[in-house]
Amino acid sequence: MDPDNELIAGLAGDEDESEANAAGYPKMNHFLTTGTLSKAMTLDVFEKWVKNHKGPYHCSAKMDGAGFELVYEKGKLTHLISRGNGFTGFDKIELAKFLNIPKDLGDGNITISVRGEFELSNQVFKTHKIFADKKNPRNAGSGLLNNKVDELTQEQIQALGEIQFFAYDLLIHDKNLEKKDHKSTVFTFLKDCGFRVPESRVCMNYEDVITFRDELAKDRGTEKEEFAIDGIVVFEERLDSEDQKEKIQKKAIAIKFDLSVAEGTILNIEWSMSGSFLTPVAIMTPMQLDGTTVTRANLCNLSIIKNHGIRIGDKVRVAKMGEIIPKILCKVAE
Repeated sequence: MDPDNELIAGLAGDEDESEANAAGYPKMNHFLTTGTLSKAMTLDVFEKWVKNHKGPYHCSAKMDGAGFELVYEKGKLTHLISRGNGFTGFDKIELAKFLNIPKDLGDGNITISVRGEFELSNQVFKTHKIFADKKNPRNAGSGLLNNKVDELTQEQIQALGEIQFFAYDLLIHDKNLEKKDHKSTVFTFLKDCGFRVPESRVCMNYEDVITFRDELAKDRGTEKEEFAIDGIVVFEERLDSEDQKEKIQKKAIAIKFDLSVAEGTILNIEWSMSGSFLTPVAIMTPMQLDGTTVTRANLCNLSIIKNHGIRIGDKVRVAKMGEIIPKILCKVAE
């Protein structure tokens, strides 16, 4: 399944549009392109990308939160636009007073757009009772940012203040402000403006990139993991202004961490209508996978079932493809 498919991208969106509409937030076009990235689900895919893109590379943690564009006019925060569909989002500037983000950059000459993600720490997610019905920190944070301002409870207001914003992209509207032509320079500028940025490193070659990825992955799923990240983002260190305008940039790619895998037993097989096709879906014993309880997994088609010799009662391995759709990988050998 293609993780860049727009149908799948929609399923992985940062917000429920109906909830944002119900809260009365006005729609607004983005100034800064808020597209998606090509994804390397395996290192073979990334190795091919490296052959066509020369280093050095700017690598950073791929935050797993709710995407927003923050607009500053003459140094003042004026718009807080949710990612929406990538072209149009919802201006939630009314929420800004509760959020831990710079409201004034301290320079009346700066007019910029900043792209980043709001994310709840794993600790905040676990300790706030208001998130008891949420599957994971991303789901909890996104839901919190969809609330109507005048209906917020004190607990929700407190939680909004504990959401962290990680900035990682920049559009300079002011022609008099020096352009930033390297990704590391963008990160330095954002930090100087008072923003928190994802952990990052300039890497010279393929081996350095993989080392950075492995260092970040070692704390995943442990008590040391402060925020949920699902891989790393790799840019050519020298930026291409035209490429940055593309919905899917050619000079950047996301490398996913190795898929988390769980094992469960098939209790039954149902058929689900997908467009004009019937798709087999395995009903599973409950298993924990990437912070959610999984009880259903895609079997794709009859050929998969036949080739793997899968039957009801078999123990199988399951992973989330694109960290969205649970899919059976293989049968566990007895």
